[in-house]
Amino acid sequence: MKNIEVQRFVIKKKPYQKIEDLELRKEKVSDEIYRTLLGLREVLPDIVWHQTARTKKKALERIVPIDPDHIRAIVDKKWDYQFPDVGCILVLWTGTDDGAGLVFNVGHSDYNDFLSNVLCLEFPYNEIVTEDDERIKSISKLIWGIWDVETEDFIYREEKEATTK
Repeated sequence: MKNIEVQRFVIKKKPYQKIEDLELRKEKVSDEIYRTLLGLREVLPDIVWHQTARTKKKALERIVPIDPDHIRAIVDKKWDYQFPDVGCILVLWTGTDDGAGLVFNVGHSDYNDFLSNVLCLEFPYNEIVTEDDERIKSISKLIWGIWDVETEDFIYREEKEATTK
């Protein structure tokens, strides 16, 4: 059996075209994150999301309520105001040591071809998850209904084997 260090599903989203107004773009990003977290609660009901922090203890104190106003406040805080077309990166963690988490790298406008809006779902190291997993199928349906995805094959799996020294 492989020793997996990183196992994630990556979902690519189209740029936020024609939303030049920064507040409107942040509102759309906040709404999509909120609706995604709300839907994930149905698919993965046992998970409590935490914002990352410098220490595990601090992160465990930073529980993310699935509330639209709270999500908007996080987006406002995480937004790159020096380069507003870059958007924001929001990293959430399950509060466990098994490597599971969620990364939103969203809000990118269509002005830069080198940036992609992505959502990475990182699954526990000790659990091999494939595209045939019912949770992945449910998440795909959820994302299809919320995000403006690039293609029908918008979700793909990445893994990295642990290196031994």
